[in-house]
Amino acid sequence: MSKELEALNGIKKVLAKYISEKTGVSEEKHFEYLQYDTEISIVAKALTPPTAEEVCKALSEYLQREVKMDFVIMFLSSDNTFYYTEQRQIGECDEIICGYGWENEHHTIAFEFDLPPHLITLIGRFYEGLEKLS
Repeated sequence: MSKELEALNGIKKVLAKYISEKTGVSEEKHFEYLQYDTEISIVAKALTPPTAEEVCKALSEYLQREVKMDFVIMFLSSDNTFYYTEQRQIGECDEIICGYGWENEHHTIAFEFDLPPHLITLIGRFYEGLEKLS
């Protein structure tokens, strides 16, 4: 969990306690009824890294073909690639869209396709989430 998301959860707890003291509604119950919970959820979603499934779905929509991911979180190796499979005369071939690896003592993303900025950002946020898990 990012420090921003942790801070947001802390704010939510303080707000819950304050409103509970003022209204008498339990901290657990009042979130079901009040508008600010929806607003906090929107901010929390924006701070939460996208999942591999969300990235695959966005890439699939853009490229108009099914995108998959090889996922090896333990080593954050170059096997962490988004790709699609294409039928060719010689058989199936995997076309890599981007891969995540290690270069010059830093994690890097290598893009094999030109992509619009929103997809590059989405992929970057996904891999940032992986770094925080390691």
